[in-house]
Formats: sequence, C-alpha cells, structure tokens
Amino acid sequence: AQTLKLKDLLEGVGVIAVNADQERDISGIYYDSRQVQPGGMFVAIPGFKEDGSVYIGKAVEAGAAVIVSEKPCSPGVDTVVVEDARGALSRISANFYGRPSEQMTIIGVTGTSGKTTTAYLIKDLIERCLGEKCGLIGTVEVIIGDETAEASRTTPESVEIQEIFRRMLGAGIRYAVMEVSSHALKLSRVADVKYEVGVFTNLTLDHLDFHVTMEDYLESKT
Repeated sequence: AQTLKLKDLLEGVGVIAVNADQERDISGIYYDSRQVQPGGMFVAIPGFKEDGSVYIGKAVEAGAAVIVSEKPCSPGVDTVVVEDARGALSRISANFYGRPSEQMTIIGVTGTSGKTTTAYLIKDLIERCLGEKCGLIGTVEVIIGDETAEASRTTPESVEIQEIFRRMLGAGIRYAVMEVSSHALKLSRVADVKYEVGVFTNLTLDHLDFHVTMEDYLESKT
C-alpha cells in the first residue's frame, strides 16, 4: 500500500501548527470519517450544515493517525492545524498522489450549460486528431481508458480527482478533459489541478442558490 511521510504531505500547505511526528507514514487521505482506515489522515472540512470537526472523534476511533483541522484538537490527538481545510485537502491530496496533473495535459470545461457535450467533443478530437488516449471526468461518467464508472457529481472532491489522475497516468493516459463546476472552483476541489487549457461555455441564471449573486458565480468561474 502507498504511504507518504507527513512532512511531504504538508509541502505547500498553509500550516499554523503541527502537533504530530512529521516523519510518520500516512497511508491514505480521508474527509469522510466513515471511510477512515487505520494509519490514514482525516481532514475535517467545514460544511454548510455542520462542521467536519464533529466527526474527529469517530475518525480517531477508526484509527486515523493524524487529524487536519482549522481548530486545535483534544490533547493527545496528533493534529495539524491549517488556515484553510479545503485548500489543505486539495494540496495534501495532490502531494499524496504525486501531483499527477503536472505530468499530463488537462483541459477544464466550465460554464452553466454545455459542459458535457463540449468535454466529449474535446475527448473525441484528441483521440482522433492526436491518436492519444484521453481520460474524462464528467457529470455522467469517469472514463479511464476502457474503464468507465458512473459519476457521483459533476466534479469529485479533490482526493478523488487526484486519485483518478494517478490511475490515468498509470494506464499510460497523458491527456484528460474534465467538467469543472462553479461549486468545485469555489470549494477548492481543483485548486491543485494544473490546467493546460480552460474552456468557458456560458453563464446563465442557475446555481444562485449557492452563489447568491451573478458576480460571485462569475468570479468562481474565472
């Protein structure tokens, strides 16, 4: 199983304090306490309805080696306190999987509508014109070579994104196109994806339940 030392995971992360052995090996990155495996790291993400920090106890019970949080934890719990948990999750995930997007050509497609059609067209063009395999992360499915899986949402969480890119690289895929929602941009899910090209389809009066104003929505897209 893959492991990485805590000090290497924290490279480039906005750390406030570390109360843990930085030479410790970490075997996985989790933001859902129900999925934590022994020896892994749990990142407590502030939520819209409740804070991820309420699940720290469950994560520790499940065997989490280190907790990453915006708030200090109880004494005796190995903790890394960070400025921004979502940003930290993105950077830590990229570090854990070896920053795969930096070794690939990634095309991001954002906009209110037309993302799916545009992404499939780009994938088809790359494969037909360049003769290269092109992976896809989209609203409908994730495609890695001949392997397809149903997508859970338009843009996965940062951990899943980095893991998918690592699997693509492992399969010899150097090109990928992904649909990028405004939610994902605002919530730092793609903060550590290195894009070669960005495609912006359009902006209409959707998602104002999340962004409240068109200005905020546009700012997330750009």
